[in-house]
Amino acid sequence: MPGMKFWQLVGTATREVVKTIALSEPSWSEFADWIAQFDALVRSQDRKKLDYLMPDELVTRALDQSGLVCFLSKNGWLRSWRMSPEDSELSATEAYRRYGGEVVERVFDNGVSAVSSAVSDTERLINEVRFRRLALLPPYCLDGDENEKTLADYANFYRQNVCDAISATASYIDALKAFAEEPDRKELFGELLDARRWFAKAFPFCDDELAGVVKSELPAYHDYLLKTYRQDVKNGFLQRNVATYLDTLKAIKAKQARG
Repeated sequence: MPGMKFWQLVGTATREVVKTIALSEPSWSEFADWIAQFDALVRSQDRKKLDYLMPDELVTRALDQSGLVCFLSKNGWLRSWRMSPEDSELSATEAYRRYGGEVVERVFDNGVSAVSSAVSDTERLINEVRFRRLALLPPYCLDGDENEKTLADYANFYRQNVCDAISATASYIDALKAFAEEPDRKELFGELLDARRWFAKAFPFCDDELAGVVKSELPAYHDYLLKTYRQDVKNGFLQRNVATYLDTLKAIKAKQARG
């Protein structure tokens, strides 16, 4: 089960920690060079390096040095934070040995991962959305959940809106990618704002502050939106977060179709 890709380890243990460990062994020095090129690797989507399966000893030493801990609940959820006093604390290294690199990366990216077959597919998928939602909310959008919505609330939302959510999210991804390539083109910024509005409307429990603003007043918000989106798309993380959400939506729809 252990095994962790280069991008997963860097995203979990941080670049600085992984670089320090990589430089401690001559046979690992190449990975330090990769870290120096990390932003460029992400922009070019060099999957050969990003998806490279890292040496197990390097992974465990990096996770040890990171000092990260997670918490295992009695009903099969592994979280990056303690939800209940009864949760068991695990080091990231122990979680890696038990559940593998993909689970560990998901825990420290999303905040939670299912590690028990007792957790249903629907619960797992919806919890991925719930713990990723704040990173997905567009600028000028407020969180209408505020940790008050239940699993049933989300399930009901997606029963009614999953197809619209998939279409809106796919359009948002396309607009983000186009804008990232040419952030100075006004027409692409306009298309991104249109996609943002549709995405916000189809996102669960999202309160779009611009929804009630008349069109003639929208330019007053453009400077902040332009600055925010330029920063958000710079390293590709927003695009990947939204793409991951789209994959989750498709899985939710497939689960609904199977009943």
